[in-house]
Amino acid sequence: MQDFDFAVIGAGIAGVSVAYRLAPKASVVILEREHVPAYHTTGRSAALHSETYGSPEIRAITVVSGRFYRQPPPGFTDHALLTPRGALIAGRAEQQAAIQK
Repeated sequence: MQDFDFAVIGAGIAGVSVAYRLAPKASVVILEREHVPAYHTTGRSAALHSETYGSPEIRAITVVSGRFYRQPPPGFTDHALLTPRGALIAGRAEQQAAIQK
């Protein structure tokens, strides 16, 4: 059995970031349930701000956070937090009305 100073639970963007910061000064192990790091959270949260993804609760949180990202408080940042980018949505013809709401 190995000993570590810190165990980081989850290899999403937050987990690997904190492990990166700790590693020069301590021994760190990252524990991840998935077969690769950042399988769920990073790819969905850091790559694309989508107000149509997830459960009703997740969509509501995403809408509210989108308001903050589009208009952060004065002095919060010198750069835009969101930038427009294209996306391709694929589906069947009968699903078209649902994505145009």
